[in-house]
Amino acid sequence: MEEKILEHYRNWLKFREQRQNNLPPNTEQNVQVTLPTPETADEDVEMAADNSENLPNNETFSKFPVDSHNAVKVFENDQIEIYIKKTFHQRQVKFRIQDSMFHIKVKTKENSAKPLLFDLLEVFERAFTYILKNLQSFYNSEDTNEMYLTLFQDNMINGLNSPAVKLQDDPKEVVDNILDMLYRFLISEKNIDLEINDTFTVYIHVLSIDHMEFRKRNPIKKQKNKRKKYGARRNKVLEKRPFYWEIEIPEGYGHFPNIFTNKCLLVSIVLGHLQNEFYRSNKLDKRIIYAQNIHSKIRSKQIHAGNIIQKEVLKVSKEFDLSSGPFEISKLASQLCTFYKCQLFVFNGLGHKMCLKSTYPSQIDNSLEPIYLFEPPNEDNHISFIRSISSFFKANGRICFYCKRYFRNSSFIHRCIP
Repeated sequence: MEEKILEHYRNWLKFREQRQNNLPPNTEQNVQVTLPTPETADEDVEMAADNSENLPNNETFSKFPVDSHNAVKVFENDQIEIYIKKTFHQRQVKFRIQDSMFHIKVKTKENSAKPLLFDLLEVFERAFTYILKNLQSFYNSEDTNEMYLTLFQDNMINGLNSPAVKLQDDPKEVVDNILDMLYRFLISEKNIDLEINDTFTVYIHVLSIDHMEFRKRNPIKKQKNKRKKYGARRNKVLEKRPFYWEIEIPEGYGHFPNIFTNKCLLVSIVLGHLQNEFYRSNKLDKRIIYAQNIHSKIRSKQIHAGNIIQKEVLKVSKEFDLSSGPFEISKLASQLCTFYKCQLFVFNGLGHKMCLKSTYPSQIDNSLEPIYLFEPPNEDNHISFIRSISSFFKANGRICFYCKRYFRNSSFIHRCIP
């Protein structure tokens, strides 16, 4: 085992010495790295393409755009392919710079065997250095951005994090640092033969210093605990609408204060249809989200909700030539159930006095979309829409739709054969 480690390490040192000896005679190791610009970045890519024949294993490099949120191939050789994808780390409002995060994924080619991570250290150094140099061209050289890398694969308890460095500095230092940490992880007896797999990911975090300084100067204020005074004030809204599981039908809205008078049945069925459409469309039809603001104190929200409901009410009224109301539920229910392909459940009473008064159609049909209605106690000529049947059962108990039995505990498991 020790001989294998020494052999890998000697090959690693030998390659680094050869590359340093191939530098031009007028250059030094501590020469200052010039920052790439969009023009010089194009030249670097062309030079990399021209020198691809001299690289081992037919390595090729490709430039990638900064705003691409799809995986883009940036490196390829006979064994692996390296892709990069950008994901927003955090958007900023006050600054033109945004904190970003890039994902680097390594895929093994189909016809090649999965290489060991130890054998890919040299390849990772060249590929990651090229990627970081390309990233420099996306940011203004006058700005200050911090950058660090995180490397993770299965069998690692935690990811390997490199120290934070300035993005505009030489990227070779951060690459050497993260690969040195990976080397130390791989030289253990359990990880020396670790192969690369689909879980191998390198995260590049780019942070704006302006944003970090702003957050230091303006920390998020903690919400102070408000003193509670019991019995000092009553909620007038709850006095008008005491049940959170229903939507009470108002007389009107906005400039039409009496437009829904004697139309509580029609409006309740419309609200039930809008709620069914919300879930049937996988929450894309959001009319019920706005329509339930019919009691909002914000006038614009109330008017928008009323317009949505009124549009659907006019559609139904025109379809069946309905008058201004009131309506007989036994006559109107069959028409609306056929039109909306729904089934109406009308509940009456509260608590242990709650009962299922009627269903339309009378025979339970699971293929129809259910709409639950509530007839308040002592108000035989009024009805409202139950927007949450589970909350209604939790507050008043459960009723079996088939045998009409009442259960005080809403979570009671009742097996009824229809």
